[in-house]
Amino acid sequence: MLSNSATTTYRRFDNRPFLVLDWMTTGVVLSEVSTCGGQAKVSRSCYEPWPAGLDPFTAPEATGQFLKSVCNAGRFPTSAVAVSVPRRDVSFKLMELPNVSDNELGPMLSLQIESRAQANSQPVAWDILPHVVPQSVTNRHVTLITVSTSVIQAIQQSAASAGWSHLVITSGDLLIPCVNSQKSQEWTLYIQANRAKLELLLCHNGLPVAGQATAMPTQSQDGHVLSSLNASALQSTAARLMASCPPEWKAADSSVSVIACGTFAEEVVRVLGDAGINVSLLSSDERSLRVLGVAQSLMKQSAESRSTPSCRIDFLRPRSADPRTAARKRRGIRLTLIASAIVGCGIMAIWSEYRSLQQQLAEVDTQRQQMQQYVDRGKDVVGQWEYVSRWQRDTLAVNQEIAALTEVLPSRERLILTRLQLENPVDAENGMLRVDGLCEDVEDVLTMNAAILEKS
Repeated sequence: MLSNSATTTYRRFDNRPFLVLDWMTTGVVLSEVSTCGGQAKVSRSCYEPWPAGLDPFTAPEATGQFLKSVCNAGRFPTSAVAVSVPRRDVSFKLMELPNVSDNELGPMLSLQIESRAQANSQPVAWDILPHVVPQSVTNRHVTLITVSTSVIQAIQQSAASAGWSHLVITSGDLLIPCVNSQKSQEWTLYIQANRAKLELLLCHNGLPVAGQATAMPTQSQDGHVLSSLNASALQSTAARLMASCPPEWKAADSSVSVIACGTFAEEVVRVLGDAGINVSLLSSDERSLRVLGVAQSLMKQSAESRSTPSCRIDFLRPRSADPRTAARKRRGIRLTLIASAIVGCGIMAIWSEYRSLQQQLAEVDTQRQQMQQYVDRGKDVVGQWEYVSRWQRDTLAVNQEIAALTEVLPSRERLILTRLQLENPVDAENGMLRVDGLCEDVEDVLTMNAAILEKS
């Protein structure tokens, strides 16, 4: 589905004359196209070479002013302008994707193209041509068409300098099948024999799937340009292109319709006709053929803008999801971003608290190390203090022991004390106080021993 701005642009090409520019390396072909009865017609055309010293891709401002002056001098309509980029800058490739809806093709390819562009460091503009999806299949095919972003930007800047507000950038070489859109042949091989190149373009149901281009053979002495290129070489190239297509597309009775076009199309018809190959002649004017291809594509876009016609190629407005689907996805992305921001803030807060605790722990560890120095230096003092304390605690208190002994000794009339001896009073687990003497009676000794045992 197309956006409103794209629909407005395409309607500018409907039921009014418009301008088609065939942008080439040597110059530009300006063609005024009018529509009549659903068919495009080239009213007039002119070729303008680029001014000497002007590179249209490096000087877009000067290029735009040059195109503006040419259009004003020739009174070409510029309310709607379509530009066909040079074929050498365009690449296309048949890709196989999961069988997703058309709305999901654009986002799916966009991710792949962006990843490839980052890997190659060369951004590209792109569009796709989706092929018909048969029922009960798991995959589908699209033709991916790419062109360097620098080329698109140069053309856009030139158009802005020329004052063109409604612009379409496409590829006329790949839209030539639109000129032959009335044919219902499943497989068609277009042989474009132009002045500079010979290109074989294989199409399936009117959409390009494979191609190969070579330089145009030089003209021989007998006047035939293609005399050095035989029919077998063309057949071999066509067979290789056909072999690169999906096997499920090729039925046992598949036939290929061959169509020649371009300046030397008649030479192609002669060479292949001599080999017994039936070739149709489309047009011998390569420039008008590209212009008509672009014009027919634009007419279908303006008439069927709501259904996104299959032949559309527009590098400024590639196929994307339904705007409503895109809006839902944008809301989902915004919600995801908000949730990510909240989670990120929470993680940052936790990380900040963790860092604060780590810092406090580091400070405490530093203080511990500083205090440990004092502890290490005080170990000797503490050891000495403990030794003195233990000595004071464990040393025999002589005075107290003698005083306690005198309380239990018999009177001096009954006891004669001959010796009082202290044994191991220091550094001994059990100090001893030894007493020797004479008692008047044995009972006195027994009584004294009982009293001592009672006090101990």
